Amino acid sequence: MDAAPRRRWRRRTAVVAVIAALSAVVITATAYALFTAGPRIEDFDGEGSATLATYVAGPSTFSFSLSSLCLESPGRVTVTDVVATSATGGLTVTDFALVAWVPTPGGGSESTITKRRKTLAENLRGRPATTELSATCDDGDEIPELVVQIDKTIAGVARTRGFDVRYRSGGRTHEVHIRYGLVVCEEDGSRCPERA
Repeated sequence: MDAAPRRRWRRRTAVVAVIAALSAVVITATAYALFTAGPRIEDFDGEGSATLATYVAGPSTFSFSLSSLCLESPGRVTVTDVVATSATGGLTVTDFALVAWVPTPGGGSESTITKRRKTLAENLRGRPATTELSATCDDGDEIPELVVQIDKTIAGVARTRGFDVRYRSGGRTHEVHIRYGLVVCEEDGSRCPERA
């Protein structure tokens, strides 16, 4: 074999090897993205379920702290929707935000929701709110609370068995269910069930 064809053959072999290596990297990265699809949200506050009973005359708008949310691994996600699951009695989530806990003088913290019968914007009182989540579950005090605003559109008892939090991570939509039941009764407390 002449020297010139041999050099061309070696160049072609080198180019093919580089293309194969790059293809392997792209395929590995794509497979990783497909299987992991970015960091996932974890409900930091609870395993199991809880039920909150509150008394709000309907129709009405109110807000409360739903849960602390964090990521299982480093990254960033965008919360796109919060939905009351199996809701009855005209209960609908109309606004939500991730908000830092309010520091207290003793070194602790408390919820940003201080007046439940106000809207989310009224409770925030100008404090920063976002739909972006980057705190991991190891971040301790940096883990934000998810606060929601709810419309109770009719009088009487309204309830939900939990909330679905939808979010975008790694280019895909995911969902985490928060098992936090909510019972909203009229202010007179008549016929108010204890469970959602």
